[in-house]
Amino acid sequence: MLNVRHVSVILLLLGCTLAYPLGTKLVVGVDFGTAFSGYSIAHTSNPDVTPSVKSNWPGALVPYPKARTALLLSPNLTVVEWGQPAIDLFSDPNEDMKHHHLVTNFKMGLFDKSLAEKFPLPPITLVAMYLEKLMESMTDENIDIKEERIQKSEIAYYLTIPAIWSDSEKVAMRQAAIQAGMVTRENSISHLQMILEPEAALVYAMRDLKKKIYIESGDVVLIVDAGGGTVDLTTHEMTSEGLFKEVCIGGGGPFGGMYVDNNFINYVEQRYPDGQNMFQTIRQTMPIEYTSFIYRDWIVAKHNDDGNRKNSNIVLPGKMSLFLKDQISDQIQHMYEPDEIYQLRLSRERIDDIFKNVLDSIKDEVRKQISKAKAVGKTINKMVLVGGFSSSPLLRNMLRTNFGEKIHVYSPDGPSKAIVVGAAWHGVNPITIESRVLRRTYGMTSMVPFIVGVHNPLCNHTLNGANYCRDGVAVFARKGDSVSKDHKVVKRFFPVDYFSLKIRTKVVTSDMMDPRDASDAIEIFPLEMKLPGKGLNRCITAEFSFGLSEVKIRVTEDVTNSEVTMTLGYDEKKQ
Repeated sequence: MLNVRHVSVILLLLGCTLAYPLGTKLVVGVDFGTAFSGYSIAHTSNPDVTPSVKSNWPGALVPYPKARTALLLSPNLTVVEWGQPAIDLFSDPNEDMKHHHLVTNFKMGLFDKSLAEKFPLPPITLVAMYLEKLMESMTDENIDIKEERIQKSEIAYYLTIPAIWSDSEKVAMRQAAIQAGMVTRENSISHLQMILEPEAALVYAMRDLKKKIYIESGDVVLIVDAGGGTVDLTTHEMTSEGLFKEVCIGGGGPFGGMYVDNNFINYVEQRYPDGQNMFQTIRQTMPIEYTSFIYRDWIVAKHNDDGNRKNSNIVLPGKMSLFLKDQISDQIQHMYEPDEIYQLRLSRERIDDIFKNVLDSIKDEVRKQISKAKAVGKTINKMVLVGGFSSSPLLRNMLRTNFGEKIHVYSPDGPSKAIVVGAAWHGVNPITIESRVLRRTYGMTSMVPFIVGVHNPLCNHTLNGANYCRDGVAVFARKGDSVSKDHKVVKRFFPVDYFSLKIRTKVVTSDMMDPRDASDAIEIFPLEMKLPGKGLNRCITAEFSFGLSEVKIRVTEDVTNSEVTMTLGYDEKKQ
């Protein structure tokens, strides 16, 4: 428990420091996506050379900068295959896959906890399994790593994350990377950096846009990163020095391409009597046909629709169509056209309806960003659209129709590789993003005088005849604050008990500007340190570093200089 006595110091360190550890030879950008994932490699000795990207993934019909985010698990839940080969093997009629598990979209299980129960293993375990396979591929492809001319300690990783993710979800990704063997627990803070997906896209877009659209000082650029699971939006202004500063709190949500797929599946199930049970049976007994129907036929139709087709026809796999015909009673078969049992006919109106709620959500988020920017005196004049879902003509047309009159809407060449390449580029050129706007308030709990009607009664604690709120919050930075890359806030704390052997506190995040106590927190991360000796003058110093994709915290005990370094929830203890 902590006394509220503390000294606040704000440190703004100017100048650029290397984002990767000294001795780093390779910077690896890792774009782990809901639908597709990949990596890029940049050499620190040649930072201006375009990072290399693997595009010849096993099983892929055409070159593509990312592999399918899919795992095929055996009955005892070990990895049999990954990527497109996982889908192909699961769909192979010559293989017995009855008790195997084809797992996709598991990244969203980190964001939406209600999805976790749908997977055969915890999402964090599935993410670690996939990252391990992805890194094995990188090792096999890179001769310097394979032959150990470059050691693991000489590789720094930049792992992309959605901008809408909370600190807890960032912690989960870091833990998955450790489980995957990308980094160790001891060096994860120094050798693994998180980068927001829209910011990686911005780095890429700036290089790609040079010859196609001129961005100059004062331009306000909205990045729309439309991925498979999430859509992230951030707004940045270019400074006179050619850097970017975020101008307002970003937006976004879980309405990426997979939610269009979910709408399609819901429509198909509702099209037939007792459709949910029928398609549950199809998934269980005809995995080959179902996989082909969803992961090939529908995906092709989705990405080829430009809004001008009157209708689209998707032929149902033979075994699947025969099953549906048998399940539909003779009494209602007259309600279907003769060929409707064997193919799915999607009218223009039906396709638009399948896309509607997702496109409407994206449109609303763009409008919110425009309004937020205007509230701080900024006008968005350019929009950059990236991410796998950005290849949808319907999405592009919607944005140009609704916003193209006042905002130049642009999608760079190869929007699907923008994030993975931008991640490595950002690693070797870390000065691009000058400042960011905090999405939450950050603080540490401390003991403050208890105020009736303000503090939570459960936090009331009596000590030496006085009433304290044991979980009051000392705020380090507030939601909406603009913080530079090297912005640090330092506070000192003292024990309230003369004989305390340790200090127990909590790092908290909140959507409130001034949280009263820990009950106003969204996330809570416990922190504990031993205290030597006795007395009320013993002190710990807490330093919060803002301005990067993760908030880094260092807490030091002033007598022994013992230290805890953490990125909200994941800590390295140094005695």
